[in-house]
Amino acid sequence: MTKIDPAYPRDLIGYGRKPPFADWPGQARVAVQFVLN
Repeated sequence: MTKIDPAYPRDLIGYGRKPPFADWPGQARVAVQFVLN
């Protein structure tokens, strides 16, 4: 395992074989987000 700089704002710890479970409304499989700047 590599050492991580404690000042870095993200932990970069992945999920590996245990991805997060997302319970989307209506059993949806895709989420779409639009961002306008």
